[in-house]
Amino acid sequence: MSRSKSFVSALVVLVGIALAVTLYVRDDDTTDAVFDSKASAVPSTIIAPQSATIVPGGMLVTAGDQRHVVPHAVGARWLPTGTVLLAIERKEPGYVAQVYRLYDPVRGAFSGSTIKGQLGPPNDPTTGISFVDGDRLVRWNLALTKRSVLNLPAAPRAKGGGGDVVRSYAAQPVTVGGATFLRFSEVENEEETLAYGVMRVAADGSTSDVLKGDRITRLRVSADGRSLLAVQQHKGEPCGGCVVRQDVVEIDPADGTIAGTYGAPPGYTKQWRITRLDKVGGTVAVRYEGTCVTGDLACIPKQYGTWTYRDGDWSKVAGSERIETWWQGRDDRIVRRADRNVLKTPLEWLHDGERTSVDGHLADEDNNTGDVAGGLLRPAS
Repeated sequence: MSRSKSFVSALVVLVGIALAVTLYVRDDDTTDAVFDSKASAVPSTIIAPQSATIVPGGMLVTAGDQRHVVPHAVGARWLPTGTVLLAIERKEPGYVAQVYRLYDPVRGAFSGSTIKGQLGPPNDPTTGISFVDGDRLVRWNLALTKRSVLNLPAAPRAKGGGGDVVRSYAAQPVTVGGATFLRFSEVENEEETLAYGVMRVAADGSTSDVLKGDRITRLRVSADGRSLLAVQQHKGEPCGGCVVRQDVVEIDPADGTIAGTYGAPPGYTKQWRITRLDKVGGTVAVRYEGTCVTGDLACIPKQYGTWTYRDGDWSKVAGSERIETWWQGRDDRIVRRADRNVLKTPLEWLHDGERTSVDGHLADEDNNTGDVAGGLLRPAS
């Protein structure tokens, strides 16, 4: 081979290596390529405008031209089937209990079983409804007609210094691609954290610890049910609400490994808190706002807007510091002013160039909370 050809070949190799590095890894360990999940999309039924809002006497459930006030409803979570899981307060002797019931806004009726003994709503129930009950994982189908219970590994696997080591699981598991994921920790003497990570529960009930030591603090599923997104603490042990830098990552549902590391937008500081995560196709969306030190709903947190990540670049959605959006179709979305008090700010439905007010509010002074169907991004179809 001639000297010139050898030089050209070497140059091609070097350019190829440099291009690969440029495309997939930057100095901050952020990957340019957005992971393509192999999980199937979940069909979604949304009849715009679709919302559950707090009104006097209960909750107003709206789907298209169907409007029903459900008495004693204090919380809501929309399902992709077009039904809504409502938290209902029910008086018991000596106290007020809270149960979950499935409500169909088209029929104006409840259906399925009643879920008791759960304090918080499920996160992102796209293919099923899951709760953690101590060392048990309780799973329901979306119609609340089938229930299964799985005993989770309770014995700690970390070795302590002779003290009492306890393994515990965080609430709000999520399911994607047939597998359920929930965070765990193992703590000695209720003080020293010895191990932490995420447990993956396969469709057949087998379990495995994944993401051990990877500082995952939150798990979310995209609105289409295909992608498992997570909030990763940049360094140190995961501490939930601590004011520390948080990055966005994506997890492969097939094996529980981190498949995409997206980092944070330019200008990000540790005061930015992630409030919503979503993904459509090759675009990841993240909504950021500041913290309310008082924890009071009357506080108006500083808004940093909705940011999208695609092909290695972050960009802010124009005007999103002021407006929060729930996309319900290619030409339908519900919005609200995000820079105003959530207790007083109404929702609005945007359709065909028209703006229509939605009755009720997303929260009230008693900490009752409604829900709006839809995602952070315009759906693909």
